[in-house]
Amino acid sequence: MKKIKLFTLLILILGITSCNSSLPIITSQSSSNVEVGSFPSSEDSSFFSEESFEGELLSFTLDKNSCPDSLFSYQDNYGDFYSSTRFEFYRANKIGEELLRLSSYSSITGVDGLPSAFYNVLPIYDIRKVSLTYSTSIETNKNPIIRFGKTRYYDSQEEIVLSTSKNTMEFDAKNANFFSIETISNSLSIKEITIYYTNTNNDITINPRGSGDDEYRINTSSFQEKLEHNESNILLPTKISLIGDSYETIEEKEYTYYDYQEVRNNPSLALNASLIDPVDVANYFITFKTWPANYVYKNNYSEAYKIFKDQTRCISNYSRTDGYARSVPYQAGSNGKPLYYECDIALDDSYSNRNRGVGRLVVWYYGFSKDKGALDYQEELPVVLYTDDHYFSFREYLGDGRFSKNFDAEGNRTKINWSCPKTLLKH
Repeated sequence: MKKIKLFTLLILILGITSCNSSLPIITSQSSSNVEVGSFPSSEDSSFFSEESFEGELLSFTLDKNSCPDSLFSYQDNYGDFYSSTRFEFYRANKIGEELLRLSSYSSITGVDGLPSAFYNVLPIYDIRKVSLTYSTSIETNKNPIIRFGKTRYYDSQEEIVLSTSKNTMEFDAKNANFFSIETISNSLSIKEITIYYTNTNNDITINPRGSGDDEYRINTSSFQEKLEHNESNILLPTKISLIGDSYETIEEKEYTYYDYQEVRNNPSLALNASLIDPVDVANYFITFKTWPANYVYKNNYSEAYKIFKDQTRCISNYSRTDGYARSVPYQAGSNGKPLYYECDIALDDSYSNRNRGVGRLVVWYYGFSKDKGALDYQEELPVVLYTDDHYFSFREYLGDGRFSKNFDAEGNRTKINWSCPKTLLKH
């Protein structure tokens, strides 16, 4: 990497900025809304080779040496290479002679997840064509796709043909600056990508998008009386219909409060007291302002497992203000800090206290702050967020059995930030 940085610095000093040079410099002359930079030197074969194409087009190739194995510390990883702002991969790993492998994704929760993806986060100006060499699994008939756009809010896409043997396809990029290769139900082994572009700068206008845009929510009812084991219960909406700016409940579900110690003394109640579905855990925590009885701190997992068996889940709590806390308008407590709980959500059947996976509900106990833009949220009513990628992105629970679209938390996969949905009143 030192060699790359020194070479790039030397080129910048010499002022070699021509599109026809051996090192294309990606610059911005018309927009301050996007990050820009230069690609590494083509002399370093661990990145890519580069050449002029058809007189005006430039090209570079990403292959097995482009993405180091060291970036993949665990299955379904995400990360970046060519510095922190050039290319990113999401739910990807690497096996053998390939650039990387995008993993198929499914979950027992029933909540949709973001597609696995490989994409550029700096513009590659005026991409004309992308050549992809790959192979796929045949887990389903749903094809992977490649998307293109002037910005990362992509506006066109094409399907990638399923092929269990090595195959190459070329795609018309339609003068895009960004591309994203994505799959959700078929694993996609990417062998090589060649990108053809002119490096002709153009205006890039980005209108920021929010998770609450064109979205609505309701304030879930909170239980107002003293909690009584196996007696305190409440009906909560799980499906609603809209009537103007109000709503009407179509389906609802009853939730009953169970105390851990009481269930421990009467294990026959364990099944009724256990909640593992993200919607159920969210509803329970919001209305009773505590977690379901089958949730315990990690050091109590072994004892709880004797009662709740495979429905035992871990919980933890924090008051940090860094990391993903910066992505939401949390309401602080009297100490000036938030209080939030992380409730494990099993995405498959392999969950245990030693293999907790990447699914969580994050419960902001004091709710969201109106001073930070959370309008019409009920004061100090918990707000729940869902993540199935270990805090890379979040989805807000909207109070009626639905979660919002994904927005960026610790990652920037979606290019969507949290914004306030419209709160409906009961009809």
